Amino acid sequence: MNDRIRVIVFGIGFGQFYLGGILKLNKKFKLVGIFSKGSELSKKYAKLNNVPLYTDINKINKNIADMACVVIKSTVVGGEGTNIAKKLLKKGIHVLQEQPIHLEDYLDCIKLAKKYNCKYQLNTFYPNLKPISGFINIAKNIAKKCKIVYINAECSIHVLFPMIDILGKALNGLYPWKFKLLRKANKNIPFCIVDGSINNIPICMNIQNQIEPYNSENYMYLLHRISITTNCGNLILTGSNGMVIWEPCISRHKNKYDLSYNEKMDKFLDLPIYEIYDFFPPVLYRKLYDEIWEESIKISLETFYTELKNKKYINEATQLIIDVCRVWKTLGLEVGKSILIDGYIKKPLKLSDIINGKMQ
Repeated sequence: MNDRIRVIVFGIGFGQFYLGGILKLNKKFKLVGIFSKGSELSKKYAKLNNVPLYTDINKINKNIADMACVVIKSTVVGGEGTNIAKKLLKKGIHVLQEQPIHLEDYLDCIKLAKKYNCKYQLNTFYPNLKPISGFINIAKNIAKKCKIVYINAECSIHVLFPMIDILGKALNGLYPWKFKLLRKANKNIPFCIVDGSINNIPICMNIQNQIEPYNSENYMYLLHRISITTNCGNLILTGSNGMVIWEPCISRHKNKYDLSYNEKMDKFLDLPIYEIYDFFPPVLYRKLYDEIWEESIKISLETFYTELKNKKYINEATQLIIDVCRVWKTLGLEVGKSILIDGYIKKPLKLSDIINGKMQ
């Protein structure tokens, strides 16, 4: 294999971010093609990048590409992505596949990669976004200093798989886990409520279990929001593209007279009431898609490249993904089938518009 890895991107919807990541790493990767059903958008990107557009997987082999980024819906959510990944692995082509995936399919892909001497890796995308990666690192450090007593996690069903991966990384593992559905979602109640525990830590999960069938990713009320409660304070991830906030706990010391709020020697009184870890300033969604999300893909690609060069085909993330698949399946059985909903009206509002009563 040459220093530059020849790569084909399969799927051009979310695959656009993979294209951006590959082009930013042009000393390590060489884009050699795009695979799709032949949509006008895929033709546009193939022409723009001066690469062939493939529509027949039988025409792709190791003479053409070393690696494939499979960004097509996986079998478990009604797509052909996993079947495509398996076909490519059988050809000895390394595969980076976008989440989610069924446990048995994941294990099959690992076995095929081993049999045909190539690398397979699942990409959960969101943990590499700066706010989330920062949240994960801070959560790991918190566990060394404080006792985590409770977790509240909210997400849409669309991004439940990466939510589980985020929690697994933040808590240094998921096992053991248990869940119980407290309230189902319906057309009028978007979020179901699940009680349980992960890694022996109590958790409450609010999951928007609704899907709009024609443009599903346009009708999510949120991506990820997580709060970790400890005996020292609360760590809050406001959103996948938001901020991380630390709120130290309130401490009221009682002296021989009464509750004291202003003891000179009380170190708690010298703590800020909250601290914000802002990993990038507020940007337009345009920049988020053009730069920041591509940066997450770039991190995944760089990790893949390094491990490939070092022939590290199985890594420490492999076992965690196995557990993520198991938890995802368990939660899926608990919350049940997603409720089909109609699209709803959204308005592009800034905070100033809301404060001033301005309407679009």
